[in-house]
Amino acid sequence: MYITTISTAEYAVLSSLSSITIQDINAIAMASDIQASSFVPHCVARFRKSLVTPAVVDEAYNVPASSADLVAIRQR
Repeated sequence: MYITTISTAEYAVLSSLSSITIQDINAIAMASDIQASSFVPHCVARFRKSLVTPAVVDEAYNVPASSADLVAIRQR
């Protein structure tokens, strides 16, 4: 399991508005001990969609979560 702290779309906007790099973001995450962040899962959501043919159904699971620790890291 992983938690997305900054999405690809967010990074695209952020990097176009400033000189921040993915390495800068990674350094902030490491210095903040992101792996020790606590979070509260809220539910499990399942997404199903036929991407190739109607006979082939792709599934993905999403666990929405909240985390004061991760919000604080994002604000840095």
